[in-house]
Amino acid sequence: MRKQKSMLLGDILSEYFLHDTVLSKGLYAVKVKEAYKQAVGPIVAESTLKLRFKDGVLTCKISSSVMRMSLMGSQFEVMESMNKILRNNDIKKVIFA
Repeated sequence: MRKQKSMLLGDILSEYFLHDTVLSKGLYAVKVKEAYKQAVGPIVAESTLKLRFKDGVLTCKISSSVMRMSLMGSQFEVMESMNKILRNNDIKKVIFA
């Protein structure tokens, strides 16, 4: 019996996720949501009803119109903060609806 090359579990999972684009997109969406929570803080995160990330655009449905108007002035700062947290520039635009 020959001993096969051993691999770390993290390496195996990373390789698998690279090939399964649906799963990797889903995992990345979770990372985007967590980055959003960190970038805006707990109060705004709790007022956010729905997040949608597609093609570099993050759309955030906010429950309060007053909070939404306040956030519209800080779209660029939220985008920059999220990109810093995610360590890339995938977030191209943030829309508060």
